[in-house]
Amino acid sequence: MFRKMMPLVLLLVLSFSAQGTTIHVPADYPTIQDAINAAVNGDIVIVSQGTYRENIDFLGKEIVVASERDAYSTVIDGGRNGSVATFSSGEGPGSVLDGFFLTNGSGDGGGVLCQGSSPSVRNNLVSGNSAPGFGGGIYCTGAAHAVLVGNIVSGNSAGVAGGGLCCEGASNPDLVNNTFSDNTTPGQGGGVACLDTSTPSILNSIVWENQAAGDPEIFDATGALKVYFCDVKGGWPGAGNIDADPIYVDPAGNDYHLTFHSPCRNMGSNSAPGLPDTDFEGDPRIPPNGITDMGADEFYPHLYHRGAVVPGGVIEIKVAAYKLSNTVTLGLGSGIQDPPQQTSFGDLYLQWPIQTFMLGLIPDNGVLVFSARVPQNWSSGEERPLQAKVSNELTNLRVLNVE
Repeated sequence: MFRKMMPLVLLLVLSFSAQGTTIHVPADYPTIQDAINAAVNGDIVIVSQGTYRENIDFLGKEIVVASERDAYSTVIDGGRNGSVATFSSGEGPGSVLDGFFLTNGSGDGGGVLCQGSSPSVRNNLVSGNSAPGFGGGIYCTGAAHAVLVGNIVSGNSAGVAGGGLCCEGASNPDLVNNTFSDNTTPGQGGGVACLDTSTPSILNSIVWENQAAGDPEIFDATGALKVYFCDVKGGWPGAGNIDADPIYVDPAGNDYHLTFHSPCRNMGSNSAPGLPDTDFEGDPRIPPNGITDMGADEFYPHLYHRGAVVPGGVIEIKVAAYKLSNTVTLGLGSGIQDPPQQTSFGDLYLQWPIQTFMLGLIPDNGVLVFSARVPQNWSSGEERPLQAKVSNELTNLRVLNVE
């Protein structure tokens, strides 16, 4: 399998396969909820890329629901019909939601509702959700030991508190390497709100450019909130915390990748509880220099794209890299090598013959952006694999899925 595309999915499959069955959506069941209904404890549900217009409920089951590719290509659209994903039947950490774009949800906890449950919510993009009261992106109530790791929570809104996330009712989740940006509320806590007896721990995270009438980034009604090794606009007391623009690639375009000069690079804590091996895209969470970054994205030589891959349309291809002023060459393979070929430049995933294109030099901010027109002769349903070489180092594999 593609080791840099689906590392966590593979790990979950290996961990759970001995206990249960792997169910595929839509191959085995047409909807994610149908697969959850059929699953039993120990099963893993793998969801193919695409948009699924539904609202899902884990129904108390100890199962993993994970995207096959990543959150950018696997969307769950709640259709303004309640929370996109619900945990309200006593789920524990063995109930895992991993790698989805959760959007268009409504109700308290528009993106994710954790009510009397403590699931594991990992590597998701939670954006474009709203709540009349609490937690436009995520709402935790009575969620004593929930674990939220590697999520980007942006562009959500709440009517009362917690545009991005709200915790109340003795909720004490661990929030590790998350990014909370551009969430809003007319009340308290645009990014994160902690009410009554809730005392979550926020570690290795970014809370920046959220909006609220009071305490736009973090509202803490308890005085017991723990915040460590985080970048919080306006500052926050706690070991390792900073107050500095994280310098995202393009926040106006919902691109919250870190740039080369981000002050969040190498500023996290490697001892944070629940720290995963990789970030939400499969990049190593603890890179060769040995120190993790703050936020959901780990800055690492990485190839990705923005925009729908439609024949005749235009997409943006982006390459983030460590070294400045290095030449970037893009390769388009005729297929995928699985396992990859080991080379002196790193793992080569592309099959020969490979078409190569010189994209230019990495600019000062460490992210090269290149606009490309999708060939008219590409057909819907095709997969076109890309990989880049930055100087003498190969990036990850990126597969363009033609719509």
